[in-house]
Amino acid sequence: MMMGFKTYVGWAASMLVACVLSGCGHDTPPPPAAPVEAGAPQAPFDVQKIMDRVHFTFRADGSAWRASHDTYAVRADALGLSFTPYHHPRTAAHAERARGAATEAVEGAPVHLGAARVSRGGEVLSGLAGSGQVEDSGGLRIARGEVVEHLRNGADGVEQSWRFARRPAGTDALEVRVPVEGGRFLGETDGGLHFAESATSVGVRYGHGTWVDARGERTPVPARFEGDAIVLRVPASVVDASAYPAVLDPIVSPEFGMDTPVAGRADNNQDAPVVAHDGTNYFIVWEDFRHTGYVELYGARVNASGTLLDPVGLFLSTAHHHKYSPAVTYDGTNFLVVWESWTHSAVDIYGARVSSAGTVLDPSGILISNAWGLQRAPAVAHDGTNFLVVWQDGRNTGNDIYGARVSGAGTVLDPNGIAISTAANEQLAPSVAHNGTNFLVVWQDSRSGVFDIYGTRVNGAGTVLNANGILISVAVGAQEHPAVAYNGSDFMVVWEDQRHGNVNIYGSRVSATGVVRNPNGIAISTQASSQRTPRVARSGTDSLVVWHDTRASTIAGARLSSTGAVLNPSDLLIAPMFNFTSDLSLASDGTNFLVAWATYGAGARSIGIQATRVTSAGVPLDTPSLPISLSGNGQHQPVVAHDGTNFLVVWRDHRHAGSDIYGVRVSETGAVLDSNGIRLSPNSADQPSDPAVAHDGTNFLVVWAEYYGGMSLGIRGVRVSAAGSVLDTPSIAITSQNAHLGRPSVAYDGTNFLVVWEDYRNGMGDIYGARVSGAGTVLDTSGIAVTSDTAHQSYPRVAHNGTNFLVVWQDSRNADNDIYGARVSSAGTVLDTSGFAISAATANQEHPALTHNGMHFLVVWEDWRVGRSEIYGARVDSTGTVVDPSGIAIATLAMPTEDYKYVPTVTHDGDSFLVAWEDHRVSLNLGDIYGARVSDTGTLLDTQSFALAAGSFGEYAPALTSMGGQSSLLVYRGSDLSATTNSDRVKARIVQTP
Repeated sequence: MMMGFKTYVGWAASMLVACVLSGCGHDTPPPPAAPVEAGAPQAPFDVQKIMDRVHFTFRADGSAWRASHDTYAVRADALGLSFTPYHHPRTAAHAERARGAATEAVEGAPVHLGAARVSRGGEVLSGLAGSGQVEDSGGLRIARGEVVEHLRNGADGVEQSWRFARRPAGTDALEVRVPVEGGRFLGETDGGLHFAESATSVGVRYGHGTWVDARGERTPVPARFEGDAIVLRVPASVVDASAYPAVLDPIVSPEFGMDTPVAGRADNNQDAPVVAHDGTNYFIVWEDFRHTGYVELYGARVNASGTLLDPVGLFLSTAHHHKYSPAVTYDGTNFLVVWESWTHSAVDIYGARVSSAGTVLDPSGILISNAWGLQRAPAVAHDGTNFLVVWQDGRNTGNDIYGARVSGAGTVLDPNGIAISTAANEQLAPSVAHNGTNFLVVWQDSRSGVFDIYGTRVNGAGTVLNANGILISVAVGAQEHPAVAYNGSDFMVVWEDQRHGNVNIYGSRVSATGVVRNPNGIAISTQASSQRTPRVARSGTDSLVVWHDTRASTIAGARLSSTGAVLNPSDLLIAPMFNFTSDLSLASDGTNFLVAWATYGAGARSIGIQATRVTSAGVPLDTPSLPISLSGNGQHQPVVAHDGTNFLVVWRDHRHAGSDIYGVRVSETGAVLDSNGIRLSPNSADQPSDPAVAHDGTNFLVVWAEYYGGMSLGIRGVRVSAAGSVLDTPSIAITSQNAHLGRPSVAYDGTNFLVVWEDYRNGMGDIYGARVSGAGTVLDTSGIAVTSDTAHQSYPRVAHNGTNFLVVWQDSRNADNDIYGARVSSAGTVLDTSGFAISAATANQEHPALTHNGMHFLVVWEDWRVGRSEIYGARVDSTGTVVDPSGIAIATLAMPTEDYKYVPTVTHDGDSFLVAWEDHRVSLNLGDIYGARVSDTGTLLDTQSFALAAGSFGEYAPALTSMGGQSSLLVYRGSDLSATTNSDRVKARIVQTP
């Protein structure tokens, strides 16, 4: 997880920036704040601001200027700036450092940024630097021709910006090119461009920029690394339409991880494994559902002793497609992984080479076939020179078998494909192997009206040698799902066979000249139950066939000699637990096999990849089997509250076999104070989820729902002190029912907390609540019926205005979902017993959130009145009157569009309401986090919403709370693709509005 982002949003000469540097905290904690609702205005701590200004100011050093912080040092002169990052490892010594003791820092290699070359349409606007000037704010101003560069040092890093007093001369896009020396470019993420040197892994991140004109209109400007320079380009249309002066603002900051991911089973499901061997290690590839946006492909290497070499997996493709049905082989230098790539309009065949060291050589993928129709079920083999990729192809109405050769350099040699079989009816499920001379491609074929097994040889030039195919099995009933390997003498083909009514495993040898040596088939397994999806691989002169045996849902096997004799008197037991008939693969290292499959592991939440080594005698070596699909612990459903000094960020955590509720404290400068997290829920088996959190002036109360077997056990909670101690063991039992309970929310009124939740005790979803004292006592043990209308009520949220609570929810009493609310007094009395409509516009209004500014509540929600979800809001006063009955349009859509906007969150930062939401303007599958401000009078201040988090792999589920002083903490879930993580994690940014 990367915490400590800071984002400034402002006008004219201010900017949108982001960094990952935690700033210096208070040397001594400020006085405890009076109890306030999260989001209420708070007075700024001016003494600290003065101290910060002194600490962060640029100071003259000869002809240069220097500035620093505890995690970096920067030197600027007329030729550019040099940035040196430092990392203080978070160990047991961290507590000593917090008390003022010195700790040894790890110094990263400097990254040198040359003076920017600013141009437009070939006309250079920047010039030689004049004299620099330290401004009253402590920042540095350097005039460079028509452009003025500003550097500001702060807790969030070094902000670099360029001011344009007038519209830049020239045409085309405005380009800023910043030369880079030192530091290896690691890649681009949502945070920007990353540079580090390998010795320390301490690096620098150069953030994406935003163009801000004098009207405050913002345009994201992504940073790109081209050659040896960072490049930012502002489109010509934006430059010409802007009001001046305007500012372009990226950010430079050091980068390092701030918590420690815990390795365990990856989130969600992993299936469809395939295996290859490179002469040293096995390589397993599979479909992976751990990330929110797309089905991805992951892989991991396993050595001969069964050690997993890639403990969080290798992310194999950055292409924004769904990826299914992988296949893999090795060419003597690299692996080639191929797959089905699903977009909104097509299914194509893609591939990528992966080195034996696990480096992905084609991260964007190689397009192998995008012919008309669907291309599916690829298979791949290598002939010593080129790969042959084969697949089932829908370009000719029905499904045929096509292929293409791919060179070792990744070049597709047959871009139009090779027609391997275009016989009548359907040809499906191809498999391919090579014997040193030719390939043999096999498939299931229904040209006779029922599926039989066919094949053909293909030579290295891509010529099909058996144009009408080779009939390998035409027994009674269907023969399906073939697989093929070369055994040193012949090809061994195996398949599912229904000649006896149930499904058995049969096989046949096929000679190098295409002669079927066992025309009646070899009966490999003819048990009374069904056997499914055989796979075959060679070791020496023998072969091992494995399959799914449905008698006890196991993986069974059999050894075959080179003459086709079954060498074991009864089926071999390879693995005792197997749930999915098609998710099975194996490969050989010349001595042993590695068999991989997808299944539920013991105590697992979901399907994962398991494997075992098997000797050439058919004996499994790894019992229990090896877990393969691992990752850093996933983190979901983030929420946040503030105690006047620090934030408590809470989430659902997957580091254990079930789920847990975890949290960390985060300082106002973005420093994570609990690097290993605080475990808040006591029992993973109860599947706690849906956390919520509030603060009472002394402690936090964290609440959640617990589930078992799909039925909720109840709503539970714990208090957490300012020091991060859990005060309630066991947890507080707020309510229990023999019915579903879920989605709790909590707020504080100055005396007690009010916890509200969905409650199905009456059959339909109602909203109930209970007050909890600051001592953790439940005051309403039978619950408060906030609303029990005959329709369905769900997704409750609650806030307090200094007098009463307001509970809001989505309500189906009018057929569509609307937003309703009811006030609840501090005594627990429901003041609006029937509830009142906050929005009953056409279509659905869903997923409300709310906060209070000292005068009004602002309720926000998803609104479907135009057929797709927009973000609307309305103010509600202390009497329950809706001040904006038609709603405030906060983020709307220009129809037609594929955009959606989801799950809004809102806080008040002391000056205005800040609303954030999950935004899909760029991708239906990948979300970003956008925001906009609403004034206290209900005016939308940002007609063009601004990006708060817009990375390459999606951000979801935002939550906001304020620390006052026009600053808030935004938390959300995003994909963390790093060598220690590769999972969805909770991230955060500090947002400061003008």
